[in-house]
Amino acid sequence: RVMTVGEIQDRFEKDGSMGRRAALSGEGPLSDGLGGLIKGTFFSVMTSPIDPALALKKKPADLTDEDRIERARHYVRIGGLQSAVAELGFLEGDKVKRVMEGVKEDMEVKIAVDDCVKILKLRCAALNNSMKG
Repeated sequence: RVMTVGEIQDRFEKDGSMGRRAALSGEGPLSDGLGGLIKGTFFSVMTSPIDPALALKKKPADLTDEDRIERARHYVRIGGLQSAVAELGFLEGDKVKRVMEGVKEDMEVKIAVDDCVKILKLRCAALNNSMKG
């Protein structure tokens, strides 16, 4: 089943929060398991999410996984699924990638289906025009 943009937006809110928690837990052996979960949850509760406007202004080299998630969240909110997928493609942390993988795949499927629908509409319009003449 192909999700609607609204469903993707809802899913991203949930997965984005979990992704932020994973990004804040860090990488490495001390950040895995229960310790990483506690660390990520603690920092996600004690800190505010990055303002997407600030994350959008940062240079690509200065972006963290948390910045990328907030940038992607902004794009999802305005319906820019291709830009959101591109941002998630630059995630570096393995845990963050795993958390965001499902919603990223949902967006990729939605984009592919929408592209097919556009092509079919153009073909139908072309056929319709050729039948008129």
